[in-house]
Amino acid sequence: MADARRPSSLRRCLGAIGLGLFALASGPAPAAPADVPGVRDLFYREVLFQYYQQDYFSAITHLLAAQQQGHIESDRADTELLRVGIELSYGLHANALEIFKRNLSGVTDPTARDRIWLALAKTWMRRGYLDRAEDALAQIGAGLGKDGRAEQVLLQARILMEKQRHAEAATLLSATQVPPQWAPYLRYNQAVALQQSGQTAAGMALLDELGKSKGTDLDLLAMRDKANLTLGFAYLGTQRPEAAKAALGRVRLDSPFSLRALFGLGWAEYDLGNLSQALNSWRELEARDIPDATVQGAAAMIPFTQWRLHAYREAVQKYRDVIESHEGELARLDAMIAQTGQGALIADLAGDDRTDPDLDILPARIPDARTRSYLLSLLASDRFREAFTTYRNLRAQQRRLQTWAEDMSAFTDMLATRRYAYETRLPRVQDRLQGLDWRALDAEVRGYVGRVDTIAVKHDAVALATVEEQRQLGEIGRIEARLARHPQAHELDAQRQRLHVLKGLLNWKIEGSYAPRLWEARKGVNALKDELDDAMAQRSLLAVAQVEAPRRFEGYDARITGLRARVSDLQQRLAGAVLRHEQYLQSLIQAELERHKREIYTYRLEARYALARLLDEIATGAEGE
Repeated sequence: MADARRPSSLRRCLGAIGLGLFALASGPAPAAPADVPGVRDLFYREVLFQYYQQDYFSAITHLLAAQQQGHIESDRADTELLRVGIELSYGLHANALEIFKRNLSGVTDPTARDRIWLALAKTWMRRGYLDRAEDALAQIGAGLGKDGRAEQVLLQARILMEKQRHAEAATLLSATQVPPQWAPYLRYNQAVALQQSGQTAAGMALLDELGKSKGTDLDLLAMRDKANLTLGFAYLGTQRPEAAKAALGRVRLDSPFSLRALFGLGWAEYDLGNLSQALNSWRELEARDIPDATVQGAAAMIPFTQWRLHAYREAVQKYRDVIESHEGELARLDAMIAQTGQGALIADLAGDDRTDPDLDILPARIPDARTRSYLLSLLASDRFREAFTTYRNLRAQQRRLQTWAEDMSAFTDMLATRRYAYETRLPRVQDRLQGLDWRALDAEVRGYVGRVDTIAVKHDAVALATVEEQRQLGEIGRIEARLARHPQAHELDAQRQRLHVLKGLLNWKIEGSYAPRLWEARKGVNALKDELDDAMAQRSLLAVAQVEAPRRFEGYDARITGLRARVSDLQQRLAGAVLRHEQYLQSLIQAELERHKREIYTYRLEARYALARLLDEIATGAEGE
């Protein structure tokens, strides 16, 4: 039951919501990259660890450093493939493609080669380079498994549909067999392609089949809700409200598509002539108080339906409330746009981007719920997410460069400390060395060595006796001399005998210690000789250092100055890149908010026009109350 008095913008809203449901399904989340077989080197394992920790900057820098220093012993092709994967993950798709093409001849594993081409195609697709994505897909051979092949086909179909080649996409999808977990995504995309290529009946039949499918998997339930929603709006577009009501009624209440389903149910009831039921659906939707196109469309339809039900007073008041609400939303959007221009919204999104690499938490970083609701579709788009990932990487690089700049100051302080230590210690060392007679010291040490050699040749054990033993030998000698002056004194024979025994015991002790004492003596003079040799060598090195050290300090000064200038230049260039990217993100957000602003402005304009018509009819008595 069509009504010629339907507001034209509401028709456009209905069409936009319906066509918006034809967004393509990508399929299940891809599995993690396969482990690299035969990994044995420590450096290679470290890079892999950083890669799987999603620390791509550390992974790529450590990989390049290890390659340059020759620390990685793995096969070159495997190493370059890993580098391709890291470059892709870090967003350097152009670098990754160049590296991959350069090493393509060395990649003998067809699975690895095709996985890289598929990853490149997905990256190009996310960034909007459709032709490059299509070229990458064309390079894929037969190395992918069933899941990889399904992903390849769906990606190819998405590219064709983005290029408005819907018939080709439908043909491709209809001729492809995929594993069961991929089937719902394939059927949905096939239905969309058929619809867009003019084969409406076939597309709607596929959507109906998918909308009635059984299963409890969350992904399948979401795809089923999406199919029913798309089917319901397709029925509304072909003036089949009863069928639309049945399809939309299958959407779950806790589904993310429930708002649109409720809006469509209101239209189905309206077209069936059940104006009160339509009014109830739209009132329930309006009560959600969410800045969403469906909620705003429902709010605009409430006074229009009241008008149809001849509730003129309520319709007039509701139109005025809607106009007032729209004016409030327009003022709020103006404030949001101004806030975005000042960079506050980007700062909220960036947050503490040292952690939390998950892009799915972006909406939660916006404190204002209404702003968050206006930007949900933008934050979920590949275009914005890719741009924000690049922006976050640039911010991370800024922090690294700041750390490096601070390190330059630390290196300068370290160099100054070492120069001060050198300049203060050198005079003291020189004074000590200049006060030594090196020739006399050398002669003295050589004398010690010769003396020990003489003791060894003569087996002179007494020469190695201790001081106490030398004293005792001297005392015994003096006693013997005194006794020798009285050779006829037989009463001294006992003392002579005891002295002889003591002398024998002392000589026996000295002789028994000869070998270890000789070893210790040799060890001592050799150590003394070595120390003298070291001291003389240090003296020579000191002479060299006096010439070389100042040059080394100058060399470090030049390197630190050069690095400081390079880091400063990089900081300036990076600051410009961050600013441009921030402005780009701001432009995306402002464009999205401006779009919502235009929609609300149109709603307000039509509400004012409808209110004027209603008041005119009341005034002229055409609808007398």
